[in-house]
Amino acid sequence: MSKLTDFPITNQAMKTIESVMKEQDIYGFDKYKKPLDHTDNYNWMEMFLQEMADGLKYIQCEMVS
Repeated sequence: MSKLTDFPITNQAMKTIESVMKEQDIYGFDKYKKPLDHTDNYNWMEMFLQEMADGLKYIQCEMVS
């Protein structure tokens, strides 16, 4: 069986996503003055769908530029 170190692209992707997630944590804390909390009264699925819709639009912009 391969070791995780055998997958340099995956390792780099994991570092990238960790960095982006931490940046988003800081952005969210600065904006809302508190960390993300699953007990907050949000419709998490609706928020996810909105974020994914934005992501698809960003990809489309990249594809046509």
